[in-house]
Amino acid sequence: MNNLSPEEFSLWNPSLDQSPVNAETKTYNYACNLATSVSYCFSVASPTPPRADVAAARLPPSPRPAGEDVNCNQWQAASTNYTCLALYGNAGLTLAEFVALNPSAKADCSGLAAGTYYCIGNNPNGDSIDDDSQANPTTTDTSTKTSATSTGTGIVTPTPTQAGMISTCNKFYKVVPNDGCEAIATANSISLSDFYAFNPAIGACTSLQPDYYVCVGTSTSSTSTSTSLPTSTATTGPSIPGPTQAGIPAACSKYVLQAPNVYCYDMAAAASITLAQLYYWNPALNGDCSGLWDGYAYCVGITPPGPVQTGVVATCEKYVLQTAGVYCYDMAAAAGVALADLYTWNPALNGDCSGLWDGYAYCVAAG
Repeated sequence: MNNLSPEEFSLWNPSLDQSPVNAETKTYNYACNLATSVSYCFSVASPTPPRADVAAARLPPSPRPAGEDVNCNQWQAASTNYTCLALYGNAGLTLAEFVALNPSAKADCSGLAAGTYYCIGNNPNGDSIDDDSQANPTTTDTSTKTSATSTGTGIVTPTPTQAGMISTCNKFYKVVPNDGCEAIATANSISLSDFYAFNPAIGACTSLQPDYYVCVGTSTSSTSTSTSLPTSTATTGPSIPGPTQAGIPAACSKYVLQAPNVYCYDMAAAASITLAQLYYWNPALNGDCSGLWDGYAYCVGITPPGPVQTGVVATCEKYVLQTAGVYCYDMAAAAGVALADLYTWNPALNGDCSGLWDGYAYCVAAG
């Protein structure tokens, strides 16, 4: 193989498994199982006196994907617990910028391989994209970075936070990689609709940024330091025929009033929805109708947060609104579903994300 000895090939490619080396004799017996789309070293240049600037440069890690930007000087390893959105988002990149640096990742991130180092920066001075964007006042940044100050709530606001966070916030949570909006809301005993209202920059959970603080509680006056949430009566929306239980989604657009001797199966059938949809939109029913209360109103229909394409599965239980720079892989990862399921529930995506339309709503859960 290019007149290389096993010892040379191993020395020049430290990512290869060392287990075939005999501990006593130090001899090599490699099976030579190489990964596809990964570059390996087969020759080295003759030694030359190192220049100071070259000696100080960061050595590239390995393995790296084929076709990466030739000027890359920063990398991040992908892993099964590190989503594509986290990979480029933490570096201050858009998906388009990330794919330009790493064409093998593909436009929907389906080419991402765990354990491979991907390019996240090619600045000549070696600074990260994120560092450069902080220094450049003309870059677009939806975050707000300020020193911690006391707001009208009497609570010190930690930083960094995203733009537009509600001014009456008095309880905060620091996002970690792989967090989800529903999980954060549930852990802090608030509804998902309130979480979105407190943090409008997050959108439909498509712009949740690790290491940023989000609001998970508000006060209704400037002197209160409690985490009580504001209460209000909706002035718009569907007519609700009776009292409701907790947990109904804010997007509910149709209700039915439970009547004597009418139970969950009957309500679902009458509304032409599945029992799974009824339980999903009404979590207080406990998934088995044991939480049904006489004379209460239950959700039997939701309105998508935007226009939808044709063919969306009829049993869709939850939608997400696509936003700029967010593609199929990201939507599926944020919703905690498989990419294959997203394509099944939204056939207009063509099974490869080529049918994605900006600003449209897509199904991310189905019964």
